[in-house]
This record gives sequence, structure tokens and C-alpha cells, in this order.
Amino acid sequence: MPSVMYLMHEGKYKDYGPNGQLLEHVSEAAPAEKFPMTLWLDPQGPHAVENLDSQPVRLLRIELKKPRTGT
Repeated sequence: MPSVMYLMHEGKYKDYGPNGQLLEHVSEAAPAEKFPMTLWLDPQGPHAVENLDSQPVRLLRIELKKPRTGT
């Protein structure tokens, strides 16, 4: 599902696909003045993120679901 992500802090990380393949490697943290930031994200499949930074990643992600119709 598409989503909106509010990033309070994000540093260095690796993003892996469902079979362990490396999808993205961010080796340099974004400058602090870039945060907070809000991003619109297209649907993403299963993945795992490895934080390589000394600080925790701080974010809020909201997936947009289709409303249920009638019952």
C-alpha cells in the first residue's frame, strides 16, 4: 500500500529485500537541518532495514488502505 512517512531522524542504513538482497546502502547521514521531513512512498514489498548509525532511526509511517465496502 502507498504510505506517508514522517522522518524525525535517519542516518546510515542498509535496506534488504525479502531474499536478503541489498536494495539500498546509505553510507552518509543526511544533515540534521533536513529533518523533520515528510515523504510520500509508493507501495513496498517485504523488506528489512539495518541501522548502521549510532543513533536510533525515528519515524512514523502510515500505510493508506482502501476502505472496506458494505457488509
